[in-house]
Amino acid sequence: QLPFGFLADSHAMCGGGRKECVIVGLVLMSAALALLAAVAAAPLMPSLSALTAIVVTLASALGSATALSYSTLLACAASLTDPTWRSSALGAVRFWRDFGYAIG
Repeated sequence: QLPFGFLADSHAMCGGGRKECVIVGLVLMSAALALLAAVAAAPLMPSLSALTAIVVTLASALGSATALSYSTLLACAASLTDPTWRSSALGAVRFWRDFGYAIG
């Protein structure tokens, strides 16, 4: 997450804003999940080594995309909240993220 947090901060300083990093992360997550589902539903499975390479590559892309959007969202929540209740705001962000994992 550290490299992506730095990327989001440096991108924000260049005038691009953090929103683009969040959007790119979410789009990449969606693409990786869709491709994983397509591989799982494919009628003809490739060899085990090729299947392993595909799944590892897509899982890595999914993890990187998650790190890109999650660290940027935390940075946005931290910078947009008043310092007196910043920890509560970050706790709320993490609660709803974890709640989504539990439900989904």
